[in-house]
Amino acid sequence: MRLSFLFFAFIFSVSSNSVERKILAESSVEITQIKIEAGVQVEASYFAQDGEDFSFSADWSFLLDNDYPDKAKIEVIFDLGNHYVVSKSNRIIGITRQEFYDFQYLVDGVGSWDMDQRILFFQIEPTGLDNGIASRTSFSKKPSCKKVSGLFADRACQTFLNSSFALEGIKLKIRFSDTFSHFEGEGTLIQHGGIGLNESFTTIDIYFTGKASIQK
Repeated sequence: MRLSFLFFAFIFSVSSNSVERKILAESSVEITQIKIEAGVQVEASYFAQDGEDFSFSADWSFLLDNDYPDKAKIEVIFDLGNHYVVSKSNRIIGITRQEFYDFQYLVDGVGSWDMDQRILFFQIEPTGLDNGIASRTSFSKKPSCKKVSGLFADRACQTFLNSSFALEGIKLKIRFSDTFSHFEGEGTLIQHGGIGLNESFTTIDIYFTGKASIQK
């Protein structure tokens, strides 16, 4: 089932023989799978607040330095905007609706760059704790949660509100064409919520492809 699209903008500063080049690119990205590991079966669906198909944008900045040819500095803002998530479990746990307002993930770090293959790897491994080490968050209003149905839906909401809203892990692999005019890639966003019986792990797999251009 197709769940959502991301729209990405990439910015690179590439140095070669002291000549800097900037590459701009845009792509659509499909969420190929959402998997939630918890004590009970849980499914999550994303929806836009305005009734349109859910989509969000991302602005990226990658910096390549000739002094460190195998590294790339990365900064990215995933702008999910206003949206809500419906989480469904069994009859006892029930259904909840989580609201997000101008919500963003802010990620930065250093990835591995293979110039020969034109492949960029970026990864922050989760630690197994609800600590949000892979991103920061920004929002105009704190996310909220309400019960739709179910005996323990209120408890599920409380667990959500007490959890970190940030990412606990992220993996990205991007490959560019030899002219840097096209690229494709895949990745995984990882979240960890709750503790003990209320603990859950969510992984969101993505695939993206698009066009790029070198800026003069």
